[in-house]
Amino acid sequence: MKKILILCLVIFLLAVTLNIPKIDITGLFVKASSTIVTIARSVIKQVLTVIAGWL
Repeated sequence: MKKILILCLVIFLLAVTLNIPKIDITGLFVKASSTIVTIARSVIKQVLTVIAGWL
């Protein structure tokens, strides 16, 4: 979790330094968060499948 927050902070600081419009920043955050959600879902599915296999 800390790594993700640090990464977001670094991206934000870079964006501020380079004066990128805010829309681009929010776009990046949306893409990043949706990717994280997708990964989390697949991991949860795998874990549930393993647990179901044990039962």
